Amino acid sequence: MEGGAVGVIGDTRNSPTWANSALARGLFDATFPTVLPAYGPNNAILRLGDILNYGKAYMVSQVGQAQTAGSVSANEATTNLILYHVFGDPAMQMWTRNPHQIVLPPHIYRWVTLTPRRWLLEYPIDGAAITALQQGNPVARGVVIGGQATLDFLTDVDPNQPIDLSAELSGGISTPLGAADAQGVVEPQGGGEVSHAPSKFRILFGDGSVRSSTHIFYNASGHPRRLLNQSVREVRRFTLEAFAQTSAENRVEPVTQFERPYTIVLEYTDAEVSGLNEASLRCQYVDVNGEWQPIASEAEAASNRVLCSADHFTEFALVGDALQQLFLPVVSR
Repeated sequence: MEGGAVGVIGDTRNSPTWANSALARGLFDATFPTVLPAYGPNNAILRLGDILNYGKAYMVSQVGQAQTAGSVSANEATTNLILYHVFGDPAMQMWTRNPHQIVLPPHIYRWVTLTPRRWLLEYPIDGAAITALQQGNPVARGVVIGGQATLDFLTDVDPNQPIDLSAELSGGISTPLGAADAQGVVEPQGGGEVSHAPSKFRILFGDGSVRSSTHIFYNASGHPRRLLNQSVREVRRFTLEAFAQTSAENRVEPVTQFERPYTIVLEYTDAEVSGLNEASLRCQYVDVNGEWQPIASEAEAASNRVLCSADHFTEFALVGDALQQLFLPVVSR
């Protein structure tokens, strides 16, 4: 399965028996080469379109050849060449064992160019296949080479319908992609930072924060401000994700814990914190049980910013205590 699409090999109506048998042997040998050791290469073929082409080629080779029972005529082979198709995505790979849990970054790293017939984007994992789908049908595909993938559209697309993107790496499970609000790279030497001006967000990493080059993704939440309890109000919410690529197998792994604490700088306007005690502004994070927990925070009311420090990634919120309302007794005269 890739991006919600499923591919199958099938015929469009009843097809001849002996030609079917030969085609079936070819389909199995494409993926499991020891089925027909004397035919074809020894490498396994996993993409459905390539499997079907291989199976058809083998079936044609059996015209006039002795079979266990019956025979394959040229007319029957031609019939099956016409009747059999891949329904769905022809580039989808078939699993021959449980897939590895290869985790791919769920965000597009950066768009480079967008034209009606070609998209060029940056993605941090070389060898990953990027597929564009519209209404579940693949309309473009490209492989990441040198950090970039070129998606040439195979067909016209409906400009009024959304286009979904997914990333897939051999032996792994495909991952739907979405654009991050901000992203950057942190290096073992020199650290790094990521900022997002519209939400007044900045995160800073120092030397030794990560063991290998790590991609950081920031997304501001669209949730409205709300009460976390009767006296605490949420000002804004955001998520942070990190992925590091392993050099040995060109895989990536999520990073949730860092070697050294980082610093988050959250600026705010007076309107955003109206009704709140500015001195109480602080960061909280969601723990594994879904509960909000505090992290080290320092409110700088004079400069309208809050400094927060942590060493892990999850979902975060900037919160503050509501000002106590002063009610004076009414004195009747």
